[in-house]
Amino acid sequence: MESPLESTVGLDTDVLFVAFNRPEYTKKSLPALLDSAREGVRVWIWQNGPDPATLEVVRRYRDHPSVHRYHESPENMGLYPALQWVLTEGQGQYVSKVDDDCLLPPDWIARLTDLHARNPEVGVLGCWRFQ
Repeated sequence: MESPLESTVGLDTDVLFVAFNRPEYTKKSLPALLDSAREGVRVWIWQNGPDPATLEVVRRYRDHPSVHRYHESPENMGLYPALQWVLTEGQGQYVSKVDDDCLLPPDWIARLTDLHARNPEVGVLGCWRFQ
């Protein structure tokens, strides 16, 4: 019998990754995110600002097979334009945002979509890593 997590791995999900002036974090978080992106997961990368070290890191991954869209903003536009980009142009059944300082477990997308699939009345799930 198929487990609930296995049944949701291919669900239609757009994931926004936002990077800004944190090359050391981005070197860890972006490859981890891309490694977790299975079939049906599209990663949208939004680079805020001109930091050369961060640009070098994100540019390494812009042609990764899981990267659906890539954008460089010459200045830090904040989160709103990046979120609006994905919410306006994305077509996923699910949408998520991951910051450059977040390391997620490999199965996080499957766990998130499984929770939504089992609880359709839930609209938005969020977490905060600070107590």
